Amino acid sequence: MIVKFLEKYVFVSLLLIFSCAVKSLPSGGSQDLVAPYIKSISPLNGTTDLSLKKSIEIDFNEMLDPNSIKSSIEMIPNDIDIKINTFGKKIIIKPRKQWPKEFDFKIKIKRGLTDYKGNIIKKSHLLSYSTSSNLSNGLIK
Repeated sequence: MIVKFLEKYVFVSLLLIFSCAVKSLPSGGSQDLVAPYIKSISPLNGTTDLSLKKSIEIDFNEMLDPNSIKSSIEMIPNDIDIKINTFGKKIIIKPRKQWPKEFDFKIKIKRGLTDYKGNIIKKSHLLSYSTSSNLSNGLIK
């Protein structure tokens, strides 16, 4: 009985020790001087009829510093409640409940976004989406 308990204890301990890992870039190698940039966005910027629960995925050329992500993404209008996840080189933005119905919104990616080596994106980006069938161009007639 004690042997079975010890086996389970050792197994669980080893499982915990070897399953904990921090995602980061390996050390060493040549110096990284390249700023991160967007490789792809899904759905595309300017998409209309966006599903109310659709996630927006922004794929970068390299891993980003997770400490810079949340402060570098702004919703316009800012009262839309979102959740931001990161997986490797990808940022996933989704509504906590749903995107507002028949509504235009923007996602601003600010220049505070950095990679692990502190390189800042070269320019900010403004992504526009609509849950209606058209996207306002912002002009008043």
